[in-house]
Amino acid sequence: MLTINLLPGEEKKTVRLEERRRLMLFFASLFSSIAAVGIILLLPSYISMVFEREGLQDLARLEEEASSKLGVRETVVKTTNIKAVVSSIKTYGGEVPKASNIFSEFMGKPRSGVTISAFTSKKGGAFSLRGAASTRKDLLELEKSLRESGWFEDFASPISNIIRETDINFFIQGKLKPRYGF
Repeated sequence: MLTINLLPGEEKKTVRLEERRRLMLFFASLFSSIAAVGIILLLPSYISMVFEREGLQDLARLEEEASSKLGVRETVVKTTNIKAVVSSIKTYGGEVPKASNIFSEFMGKPRSGVTISAFTSKKGGAFSLRGAASTRKDLLELEKSLRESGWFEDFASPISNIIRETDINFFIQGKLKPRYGF
C-alpha cells in the first residue's frame, strides 16, 4: 500500500513526531508490561529466599555456639594428633619383615631329621641358622633346599657341620637377597 503525505512541511514534522511518540509509548508499555510480569513471577521466589537466608544464618549461628560449647575444635585437633600417631605406628609396625615371611614359609615345610633351634636375621640381610640334624644326609638335604630356594645372596656352611655322621649340631650363615631382607 502506498501512502502519500500531501500536508505542508510543518504539519509533516508534527505527524512524524506523533509517530515517534506513539512508537516510544508502544515500546515503553511493552517494556513495562514485561518488567511487571517478571517482577510478579520473581518476587515470590525472592521473598522466600530472603526468609530462607535469615533462617540459615540463624542455624549457622546456633551451630557455631553448639560447637564452641561442646569443644568440637579441640576434639578435631586431638583426633588429628591421634591419627598422626597411628599413622606413624603403622609405618613402623604395619608390615611384617620379609625375612619373617621366609622363615615362616621355611618352617612350615616338614623336615625329617632336622630341628631348627634359632634363625636370626639382621638389617642388611645377614642371617644365621642354628639347629640339629639326625644324619649328614638330612643336613645336606636341608642345605640343598636352602640353596634352591633362591632366597640367599650368599650362603656358607662350615665343614665342621658335616664332619660327624649322626647327631650333628649345625650352624649356617649368609646373606639374604635384598628383596627378602629388612
